[in-house]
Amino acid sequence: MKRILPALLVVLVAFAYACQNTNLNNNNNGNVNANASPPLIKPLNHEKEVRIHVTNSPNTPGQCAIIVDREFMSIKLEARKDKVIWIADNTCDATGAQLIIGDFKILSNPSQQRPFGDDPYDNRFVFDPIAKGEEGRLISKTGKNPGKYEYTLRIVGTDGKVLGMLDPEVAIGG
Repeated sequence: MKRILPALLVVLVAFAYACQNTNLNNNNNGNVNANASPPLIKPLNHEKEVRIHVTNSPNTPGQCAIIVDREFMSIKLEARKDKVIWIADNTCDATGAQLIIGDFKILSNPSQQRPFGDDPYDNRFVFDPIAKGEEGRLISKTGKNPGKYEYTLRIVGTDGKVLGMLDPEVAIGG
């Protein structure tokens, strides 16, 4: 029994060394990304990110300004395929304020107001209060009704007062 234990120990150490050496040398072909971790959140081909920045209003103390990156002011979505990932970050001093995205209207037909579904809640996105320096995300349902839509972004304080507003556009389909 005493002779088997040292031999077994030698075999285990040799096996462990071989495994470690193999893992270190797997990347000899020059592929520097072979052992890299994938990104945590990667949008699918049919997910469009709209980035929204909430900051202090430069003109009105106590108010917030909403900025949507120029490339996201108008976004084209294919009906029955695409979703929108709304990403909002906050640097505004207003505590407990909520970002609300809604009031969708198609430009050519203002009565068409539901790009993401028939339920009004499918077309209204309410972020929980986002702490200063933090980020929030909401994902829409798949776009249902094609067209180029206007929509409204509002920052609403804990007292219900609108602290900031913006009206960019989003295009769904054609």
